[in-house]
Amino acid sequence: MTQEELKKVLQTVNKNIRCPSCGKRYDFPHIHIKGFLNNLCFLELNCPDHLPLYATIAAPISPQNKSQASESIDSDYVIKAYQLLHNHQGRISDLIK
Repeated sequence: MTQEELKKVLQTVNKNIRCPSCGKRYDFPHIHIKGFLNNLCFLELNCPDHLPLYATIAAPISPQNKSQASESIDSDYVIKAYQLLHNHQGRISDLIK
């Protein structure tokens, strides 16, 4: 996720998402980024008067990042991975490089 995409996500959250208990808008100091995964952004939204709201926001995939996100896993890959793990007699750390 680029800086511009992140900025748009935060602006959209600020503009459109409100506390489900009282309806207050989440100001920027109350929006905390917890992490990223591909085009997903994990947020914690804090209302000063209520419990936090945890949200997962999917940002549109930009054209330069589309090739990275379109890596697919087919059924043959899953079967081969299962067979490898099922037949492996050593430690899992030996498989991870």
